[in-house]
Amino acid sequence: MDCNQGLIRFIVRITLIAALCLITVTAQAVARPRPVACNGSTYLSPDGVARCSIDFHFTGTCDPASGKNELARWDNSGSAVTSSTGVAKTAIGPWEDNAISIVGLSVAFANQPQGFQYAFVGNSYNPDPMLWVSDRVTNYDFASGFWFQLPGRRAAKPLDYIDFHVGCATGTYTGFLTVRYIINK
Repeated sequence: MDCNQGLIRFIVRITLIAALCLITVTAQAVARPRPVACNGSTYLSPDGVARCSIDFHFTGTCDPASGKNELARWDNSGSAVTSSTGVAKTAIGPWEDNAISIVGLSVAFANQPQGFQYAFVGNSYNPDPMLWVSDRVTNYDFASGFWFQLPGRRAAKPLDYIDFHVGCATGTYTGFLTVRYIINK
């Protein structure tokens, strides 16, 4: 074998290796999930699935006379609705056009009220409550198959909403709710 044949074989091998690498990289790029259009933010979960998240800010004042369940007020929700209590902005109506599956929730109190007894995130469309809040910060991702549903704006009824219940004695509270979800097809 002369030098030219060896060089040609080397070039053919390098070209084949480069082509295989290009095919592999292209296949991996095609296999990755594409980001979805969310009204919140889009992120990739650890399992590589495109998910959405949206943050809401809540505030509230405890009623020392009753010490009963209070509904937090959402002060930045463009989709806030009047809940069954008749008090504006105590509920978050659907914010996506299509139905969603809520896959996780996080609640962070900036300050908890005095005499804090309990808090939970409720969902009037699905069984209420979705998440019991046990501390200043509570974070939970639901197992697949145990996700909570919320209809889209197009199919929502007046009582399809998310709310936040707080049992407390006195004082005020404020914090944030993050809803992690996927858009149902």
